Amino acid sequence: MKRSTAIFFLLLFHLTATAQGYRHFGSREVSVGLKGGINLAGMTFTAPRLSELPQSMALKPVGGVFVDLPLSEGFSIVPELMYVERGMATHYTHYSGCEVDYAIRSRYVDFRLPVLIGVNLARWFQPYLVAGGDAGYLLGGSIHLRQPGLPRPDLTTDLGEANMKPLYLGAFAGLGLRFFKPMKGHHAQLRIEATYNHAFVDTFSEMEHNDEASPLNVNAYNITGKRFPRGIEVTMGLVVPLMPDKDACYSFSKNKYK
Repeated sequence: MKRSTAIFFLLLFHLTATAQGYRHFGSREVSVGLKGGINLAGMTFTAPRLSELPQSMALKPVGGVFVDLPLSEGFSIVPELMYVERGMATHYTHYSGCEVDYAIRSRYVDFRLPVLIGVNLARWFQPYLVAGGDAGYLLGGSIHLRQPGLPRPDLTTDLGEANMKPLYLGAFAGLGLRFFKPMKGHHAQLRIEATYNHAFVDTFSEMEHNDEASPLNVNAYNITGKRFPRGIEVTMGLVVPLMPDKDACYSFSKNKYK
């Protein structure tokens, strides 16, 4: 059912784009861009006890550079190199009555390969669908535990191969809106984008699963099941073409909308 619904909307978008009688400014220009924003980060656990932990979405930064490679009208591949912070934050009452604050902050460099499908609705802006795969490498981070009332209420440990798998693999999908601005034969863009991201490879380390490394908080964080980072990213980007698109169709479109 979900697959049929997705195919229906893709066909609808294709028909909408085909029905328009004009090209978008910059639709065939190879462009480079910068983007940045926030990641509303959390974790998905498969172990019942861990999945019951209440989570508050942790605000993390995200940003990077990308290249927009158009393949056809409204369709492009956009390789990205991104800095992404992931993690989680939880507060709960232990069965002993102790209040516990627990937070993970992980930092990654990601390579992403999004596919962008645009829909022509007006000559100066275009909504689009975006989806793709994501491969990242752990740069570092920390795990923080706070238990008021204990002799050492605050404990912090660095993230590494002992408590976080270095390789991140995931996928993402979302919606965006890009605005076109003519600029001396080029056409700059402003992009606003929201995507949902989810890992599909467990990030618990092999040492944790093999009991070679103990978690910081054993009572709340027994290593059973799997752990998958997730998040909602909201970003804004500025895009500038490398060179103007000066084919016949471009000239017609440019003169038509002066």
